[in-house]
Amino acid sequence: NNTLPEDIYDLLFDGAIKLYAKRSKVISRGLHAADRDSFSSRTAFFLFKDKTYYPVSREKDLLDIFRNDRQQLKAFWKENKLDFKREPESFILKTVMYWSGLKQ
Repeated sequence: NNTLPEDIYDLLFDGAIKLYAKRSKVISRGLHAADRDSFSSRTAFFLFKDKTYYPVSREKDLLDIFRNDRQQLKAFWKENKLDFKREPESFILKTVMYWSGLKQ
């Protein structure tokens, strides 16, 4: 849709398109008194392109957003050995920077 929920976002890339990250911490409570609580970090990514915000949670989302440049992006990922599952933030940021360079 055309808006992001009001919250605090990190602006990771500011160019023809914008990349935002929403970071949050989640607490998981133990079921029993003896169980420890645990914390985990979550990051949601959003791209702003053509006056629309797109959530990005997997490689396919990027391929859908940059539909016309699919083959170039796949080649870039392979050439640079980028892995979305290991480093999603780096993967998305490098992809956005590469795509931005293609369009200049």
